[in-house]
This record gives sequence, structure tokens and C-alpha cells, in this order.
Amino acid sequence: MKTILDQLRTHVRIGEPLTHERMAVVPLFVTRLSTLEYLTLGEATEKGLVEVDEVSQGGSVPDMKVSNRAREPVLIPDGTALVGSKQNRVVNLTILVDAESETVIPVSCVEGGRWSRSVKSSTPQSYADKGLRVAMCRDAGLSLKRHGKVAVDQHKVWGHVGKVIKEAGARSPTSDYQAMFEHAKARLEEYEARFRDLDGAAGAAVLIDGKVEAIDLFDKPETFAKLWPDMLRGHAVGAVYDVGATGKEENVDTFLKSAESAEKDLFEPVGIGTNLRLDTGGVIGAALIHGETMVHVSLFAD
Repeated sequence: MKTILDQLRTHVRIGEPLTHERMAVVPLFVTRLSTLEYLTLGEATEKGLVEVDEVSQGGSVPDMKVSNRAREPVLIPDGTALVGSKQNRVVNLTILVDAESETVIPVSCVEGGRWSRSVKSSTPQSYADKGLRVAMCRDAGLSLKRHGKVAVDQHKVWGHVGKVIKEAGARSPTSDYQAMFEHAKARLEEYEARFRDLDGAAGAAVLIDGKVEAIDLFDKPETFAKLWPDMLRGHAVGAVYDVGATGKEENVDTFLKSAESAEKDLFEPVGIGTNLRLDTGGVIGAALIHGETMVHVSLFAD
């Protein structure tokens, strides 16, 4: 089955790179904007239209429940960090939660030393680094192929979180991933100031030491603008602490071409749409497609 990702480069214009220290960001512009209406999780949370909480009173480490009271779907990109409830988690794959629905979503714990409520429900407060996202992407793709459902190796996630906290020199009695972001706040703000304004872009390619590490692309600039500040800090972690850098390709167009030519697998989504996975042996990635709209595509050097 042909998908929009098979002609990805015809829908994308590559902008001029911006650089700061080891990191470069290349804006990506879409040539055709979508008309799909949805809210981001942050928007819906601020408006009191969505609640993310445990699936039951006892809870379940790899699952959370999203209750959406909005009349529009709610977009939750892979890597979204959810802070609160019984422990902090990170979302394993991009999900479009249907309007006025309850959906159980797959997550990974990034706070291994806590299993008690800090606040009633969880809210999005940051975004995972590339190393964590690629590990979740790989595991999710393999588990979908083998078992038809999303599963991520929790011990690998805890190992990555511990490594990042240690590299940052942060401290956390509960091994909380968020401690790294707090400790690195001043350094990460330098990158945010340099790369904040990508006017009109619907996505970006991130390079470290001249090699493409990751690409995030959305269906419209408005969505990217809302999500980019948190995503940017997640990407900058790799430049600041040298964790998760695996890039080999120096050319963004060639990287996109590899994703185009990759064999792709389609799966039933969590929420609505179609869940697409790809793995070339050098580029691994996923996309959420709704009808003819590519809502979010994430690609990683692997």
C-alpha cells in the first residue's frame, strides 16, 4: 500500500540551517497544509478538556487513560513526558485521541523510585531526548510486528534515564527523568534562544556534529510551533551531554530519501488513524496518518 511517506520529499521544502555549538537545526516546510482539526495535549489540558490519569485505582506502569471531553481529537506525540499521577511517564508512540472518548495509551515509566500520587492527574511538561525516543520507537515497532501491540522494554528505559541523570550531574531520590531537565535548564535555554523561531516551518531536522540525528514533521506549522519549544529541549540534550548520538548521514535530503524507500508496515492505531512503522537499518521511524493527512512523522538515525 502506497502512503504519503513514499513521496515525502515532494511534500517538503528544506530550509537553511541554524547552528549553535555542536547542534544544527534545519527547518522543514510542507508544500500542502492539512485541514485536519485537533487540539494538542497541552492546549486541551489548559482548557480543562482532557485528563490523563491511571487506568484504575491500583494503576498500571505501562498504561495510562486519556479522557477527552473536547469535540475535537487530541494529538499526543511520541516522547511526550507526562508528569504527575503515581509516577512520571513518557508516551511510546504518537496518538490521536478521538473526540469525546476514553483511550488507554502505552507509556514508559521515567521515575522508577515513586509509586504514589504527587497530584491527581498527569500533565505534559517536557519532551524526551532522541536516545529515549529511538529506543521506544524500535521496541514499539518490533512488538507490533510480533504481538500486534505496543510494548517497550522498561528496564532499558530506566537504564537510559539513569545514564542521562548521571551525565547531567543531577540528583533525584526517585530517579526522576525531569531532574535532568531542571539541572540542565540554563544550558538548554541557550539552545532554545538560538533555535526558537522557525517561522512557517512544520518540522525540523536536527544534526549533531554535522550528522542528521532526527526529524520531526507535522501536518501544519501551527502544530509544530506549539510543540517545538519542548521538542527542542529534548533534542538539545544530545548536544549538551553526548547521549544518543548515532548519526551517519550529513545530508537531510538523502536522509529523507532513505525513509521514502524503506519498506513500511501499517498497524491499527492507539486512538484513531493509521500507525506506520519503518526501519531501513540506518533510519528508524514512525508516522501517524489520518485519511490522507500525515499528522506526525518522526525519523531517527539508528
